Amino acid sequence: MGRVIIAFPHNATREKIGRFVELCGHELHGSCRSGAEVLRAVRQSGGAVICGYKLSDMTADELARRLDGSARMLVIASPINLEHVENSEILRLAAPFSRAALQEALDELFHQKEPPASRPVPPQRTPEEVALINHAKEVLMARGMTEPQAHSLLQQRSMRNRCRMTQTAEEIIIAYEINARKAP
Repeated sequence: MGRVIIAFPHNATREKIGRFVELCGHELHGSCRSGAEVLRAVRQSGGAVICGYKLSDMTADELARRLDGSARMLVIASPINLEHVENSEILRLAAPFSRAALQEALDELFHQKEPPASRPVPPQRTPEEVALINHAKEVLMARGMTEPQAHSLLQQRSMRNRCRMTQTAEEIIIAYEINARKAP
């Protein structure tokens, strides 16, 4: 069927997902631990990419941006970590999953242009949440960061603390307000 490149930072995860992919009838074409390895593998031989939400050197969103449409992607992660995947072109599969769920995701990865309407769409941020995140970015940019750096910091802290990006944004804004009150 289809050629698959898997990318996870841990060997055990790569082996387990690789076995599942082969059991589903697909050819395992590469096993990578970093985004840079995935980029080389896709350039050399193509194929779809199955990865975690975060690799050793980049996030799934950054990998998708660098692949620039040259490969379809499926991210496998816990439901809370899937919230950090913002690119709507990336397919998602919540862990733990069954072989049937992986087969369905692989079928979608290789055979469909758009996800079926029956598949739940990840919740979009409300305008209030977007404003809150933008305000937190402004706070960080006032301290010398660029907008991409501020966004990356919000994403990384959210992933590390296993919370939504809006919660991290609130924490940054509150910390800034407390520090502003302390300043003479």
